[in-house]
Amino acid sequence: MASVRRLWRSPYWARLVRCTPGTQSVSTLPSEQHEPLKRLEHDRWLRERLQKGWAFGKPSNRALRLNENVLPFDKLPAEVRPLDLVAVQTILKRLPQLGYAVVKPEQHDTHS
Repeated sequence: MASVRRLWRSPYWARLVRCTPGTQSVSTLPSEQHEPLKRLEHDRWLRERLQKGWAFGKPSNRALRLNENVLPFDKLPAEVRPLDLVAVQTILKRLPQLGYAVVKPEQHDTHS
């Protein structure tokens, strides 16, 4: 749940969707929002791994803290990038458990 809280508090996330207390939600996000959210989630994951001492390594080796996905998003293999969208979708599903809903920001909304 900690990753859920970090993601929805991100200023970039807030520009794309707004999380507020309530029950109304957006079940799906427009596809143009998938790419920035995948990048945001991967950046969060990458920072977390680096802070815990992980490094890039092939093949991945948990005991040595090596992972072949410890790379900037743009350097990830195409087949790995959808995993970040799965993470974002999981986060969106868990927000109601925290008492939040994802709502479309109003155009005049100045959340940042």
